[in-house]
Amino acid sequence: MDAGLAALLGAGVGGLLGAGGTLGSSYLTGRLQGRGQHAQWRRQGRREAYSNFIAALTAFRHQVDRCFFAVESEQGLTVEIPQLEALWPAVRAALPVVAVEGPRSVADQAAKLERHAEELVVLLDMSREEQGPYLGNAHGHLVEINRGLPVFADLARQALDQPDSSTLQGFPAAREGR
Repeated sequence: MDAGLAALLGAGVGGLLGAGGTLGSSYLTGRLQGRGQHAQWRRQGRREAYSNFIAALTAFRHQVDRCFFAVESEQGLTVEIPQLEALWPAVRAALPVVAVEGPRSVADQAAKLERHAEELVVLLDMSREEQGPYLGNAHGHLVEINRGLPVFADLARQALDQPDSSTLQGFPAAREGR
């Protein structure tokens, strides 16, 4: 084989290997970028679900405060309870979205808060007629919401800060926990 043919053959093989390497790295880069974008989309959905739940529950909680202040006033609860009942559907509607977005720890805490909010609506509504023990029990649920909301926010923050492990699947360092 003469030197010109060997050089031409070497250049052809080198070109094929270079093109193959470029295609392979482009494929891996695209795949990682796609997974990274999916993880970002997932975090964005979670952030929106969590913030909607927090906003709905916070507005609900402020209205509960107004209900407790109204007990001492002449108007009583007749004006405040309907406004509270109007805010309740937003809390209830936000819960399934949080449950779908997960993780379970965040969804479980949201469900606890939603149950306390529901009990508050029922107890405050019952206290329109007879305050008796209903207001005391309602206050206990308000305290639980006030304690549980920061816990929910902390769990949500942890879920948002946790990297999506599926982004790195298939790479040895990710499988070995490095």
